[in-house]
Amino acid sequence: MTLFSAQQLLAILKQYNLQGRLWVAYSGGLDSTVLLHALHEIRHHLPIERVCAVHVHHGLHPDADQWARHCRQFCRSRQIFYQVCRVDARARTGESVEARARDLRYRALGVLLRRHETVLTAQHADDQAETVLLQLLRGAGTAGLSGMAARSALGEGWRVRPLLSFTRTQLLGYAKAQGLTWIEDESNQDLRYDRSFIRQKITPLLRKRWPSFAQTLSRSAELQATATRLLRDCARLDWLLCRGETDKQLDIATLLSLSSERQEQVLRYWLNALKFSMPSRVKLREIREMLCQAKADRQPVVKWEGVELRRCRGQLYAMLPLPPRPPRWEVQWDLQQPLRLPLGELRAECRRGAGLLSDQVSLPLRVRLREGGERWLSEGHHRRLKKQLQALSFPPWWRAYLPLLYAENELLWVAGVGVGDVPRTTGTDQGWFIWWSV
Repeated sequence: MTLFSAQQLLAILKQYNLQGRLWVAYSGGLDSTVLLHALHEIRHHLPIERVCAVHVHHGLHPDADQWARHCRQFCRSRQIFYQVCRVDARARTGESVEARARDLRYRALGVLLRRHETVLTAQHADDQAETVLLQLLRGAGTAGLSGMAARSALGEGWRVRPLLSFTRTQLLGYAKAQGLTWIEDESNQDLRYDRSFIRQKITPLLRKRWPSFAQTLSRSAELQATATRLLRDCARLDWLLCRGETDKQLDIATLLSLSSERQEQVLRYWLNALKFSMPSRVKLREIREMLCQAKADRQPVVKWEGVELRRCRGQLYAMLPLPPRPPRWEVQWDLQQPLRLPLGELRAECRRGAGLLSDQVSLPLRVRLREGGERWLSEGHHRRLKKQLQALSFPPWWRAYLPLLYAENELLWVAGVGVGDVPRTTGTDQGWFIWWSV
């Protein structure tokens, strides 16, 4: 078995468009010590500003301060720029310590990066194998079984894992050959943690039977990643067919023309693109029942953490949960600054030939939420607002939050409908163009 070398690291890093500072997430353990040392050796062969090390102090271990000092000394002896980021990784009730520490660590690293900069992390082939095994035991699909990506976005920059093709044994050989010292965290031996249990109890048995099992699982993760990309590409093509009137809507008839498997892929792609949390399989089944079985005049809703899916007039809507609606809500607005509403906000800007005629509007105006029963002058007739909203297929769940703009008691403007007859701009008149964003 060949040992890891700095030249191998250089060949890997040359695949990436490195810019500015190149950071190493440096815990002081074996893996990150090898990565930082090798990177320091090849720094002059890379198009970077300088090598930097960041140590995330989680505040969990009694020796955490000592670990930070060890890392500082390692960097000082090699004139490597060093920074400590402190986070409070103590878990809240019902929360995983591992998950919280990981989330806070990557959040801190993301804040650190300038645009297009990169942070290197030291996960290796054994870590990848453990990740794949954990995902298998959790019943993951192709995305989960892809394991850890070699490169992924982080903050305004990138996270790169250049050691995924090397085993811990190879890294250990390099560390011994270079006379390096590192920290041993005894919590890595704690069998209460799933990853530690796999590392201590499962991995030795697998390696004894299949010596190259880590590389084999890493290869399987790469194949799963390829399959995941293909599925995502297919889902995007289906999404383009099913896309509704806006990015937050899907056309239900088109969606139902697909197989159930493709429907699920489209739903996941769509929700992920909107940065919503993924539904469980139970919730996916509820969504499909809502799509297939709900009558046209029904307005069903499926909810899970931070998301609501609603159906209306052949369209499926994805949205944040509706907030409580305050009774008899009314404020004054001078149109100069955005106005926060119970749902969304109002904005206004001056435009020629659009909106309220600015010369005939006395500011501030009053903003109310729709209560029902409103009538206004539109297209030469006094019309019931309810009928106009129905004709425009305005989603019923938003009607109670609909902002209305008044001068005294005269209704001038309705979100989603526009300006009434008076005072509307014409031609090149200067007007206030107003819009509601949800």
